[in-house]
Amino acid sequence: MQLEDLVRYKISKFAKSGQLPANPHNIKYSFVGNYDAIRLKELDEDDAWLSGNANKLLNIYTVDSTFGFVSEPIYNRNKQNLYWSVSSQEGNIKRTHSSFLHDMIYTMSSKVGAPHISSRESETNRRLDKMVSQCDFGNLVTQTIIPTTSGQGTVVMKPCFDLSVSPIVIPQIYNSHDIRIVSNGNVTIGVLFLNYYADEEGKDYVLAETRYRVYDKERNVYSSVIDYSLFKMESEYNMVEVPLNSLPETELLSDKPTIIFGETQPLCKVIKFYQSNDYPDYGESIVTPKIDLADDLDQALSQQSTTTRRSTPQEYVNGMYLEKDASGNPIPLSSYDRSFNMLDPDITNGDGSIGSAPAVFTTQPQLNIDQYNQEIENLKAEICGHFISPSTMGIGMSKKDNGDAQREKEKITNSTRKHIIEVLTKAFVEYFDMALKLEDYAYGNKYDPDKHYDISVSFDELNAPTLEGRANTFLPMYTSNAISEELFVDRVWGNSLSEEQKKAEIDFLRKTRESKSQKPIPQSNPKELETRPQNDMEEGIKSDSESYKGRPIHSTKPKTDE
Repeated sequence: MQLEDLVRYKISKFAKSGQLPANPHNIKYSFVGNYDAIRLKELDEDDAWLSGNANKLLNIYTVDSTFGFVSEPIYNRNKQNLYWSVSSQEGNIKRTHSSFLHDMIYTMSSKVGAPHISSRESETNRRLDKMVSQCDFGNLVTQTIIPTTSGQGTVVMKPCFDLSVSPIVIPQIYNSHDIRIVSNGNVTIGVLFLNYYADEEGKDYVLAETRYRVYDKERNVYSSVIDYSLFKMESEYNMVEVPLNSLPETELLSDKPTIIFGETQPLCKVIKFYQSNDYPDYGESIVTPKIDLADDLDQALSQQSTTTRRSTPQEYVNGMYLEKDASGNPIPLSSYDRSFNMLDPDITNGDGSIGSAPAVFTTQPQLNIDQYNQEIENLKAEICGHFISPSTMGIGMSKKDNGDAQREKEKITNSTRKHIIEVLTKAFVEYFDMALKLEDYAYGNKYDPDKHYDISVSFDELNAPTLEGRANTFLPMYTSNAISEELFVDRVWGNSLSEEQKKAEIDFLRKTRESKSQKPIPQSNPKELETRPQNDMEEGIKSDSESYKGRPIHSTKPKTDE
């Protein structure tokens, strides 16, 4: 039984209905009947490109992808002619990998940035702060969720409650390799999570945790179910189910399903930026449609490198001038940057006479790599496609571009960023609502599916100014009474402070301003004024500016060195 079929079997068995059919649209041009195996092969290929590791690419196109399905001429017909496939059969060749896809995805991730998770309810906000700080959620988003979803097409967030790990619910992130999704249209019915273990003898096991929803016709209610199955892997395609107590890591798990009545969704959240046409249950990787162009880019870079290497000056040395070995033979010179070739002391002239070779002479082929540079720039721009602006990746930039011109070139980046933020905002609101209710349930409270916590998710503006920059902008306006304390705090701190923290800052500023206004102004003559350091307004600015130094920003955004 395939793992995807296991999910369908469990759902149908619990619901006491006929087994759910496989998706009829999941058809590929392949003679292999195991579609999930092909999906996983494609994932391996995408991962190799996403890694930016040339050795992984070489292995993929030598062994795994190109020749893995040797009986698949249709499936592999184009793959076998890629630069990496052809060059993998060559021994003495320089291969240069650009890692452009990797750089492009992580650049977009940094442009999106880390989210701010908060609530207007103080107790809910306190619990959310603990959840996001426990797992360093901001870093998890920028370093794992966004890059993996972009590169593989799908990730799943699973709220996990395990007292041995944490006293609060924490998110577990599963990539596309370790999940099997069953859906109906755009509705997720169930997800199978795979966790791998090994016993003391080195035998491999896989824990299959299935989270799915069922509909009870008799009670006219949906229920969310969690159950576990442990399999011993006899071989890659042969698994035997064994008791959960076969391993110490799984012995405390219940062999009876956990049923949460009233919950209409599986207790997990599937994240997809784009929908896959080949695999409707999964998302589309941005890597897959760009592999051919990325392969061309590596070919151009490799040819440029080879051209540069072959243009190295060649020095020819008369053998009679070289040092001799013990047998009396000349010892050739050797160097990377100067290639020496030994000449026979006697050479044949054009008329057939014997002449003497020159002591040393040098040749150098003409180096012309401009054609490669132009091709490389064009390919990079094509790879950016509709995902990220070429200017964001430093392509087509000009020192003469003003701010308006730069923003115009960033339209694609802004559009993609907006789309990703919309997807993540919806997913994070639903996930944290689910996590909070699951935490209530884990501590003995009733699970209320109709209850929804107040949760706010926001992201910083693109190229937003730093805290110091915002303070420098609005502080003069505040000290000159041009704006109120409320507006000043809102503009400087934004979403990095909760409403309670903002109120505390406003009270602090108001009291500080009132205390300064009550200070008597000493009488001074002109000579005394010359010795005073600054006027009262500048003194106030300095005081307020210093009051903000070292204040914490409550946010899930990871710290960066500036």
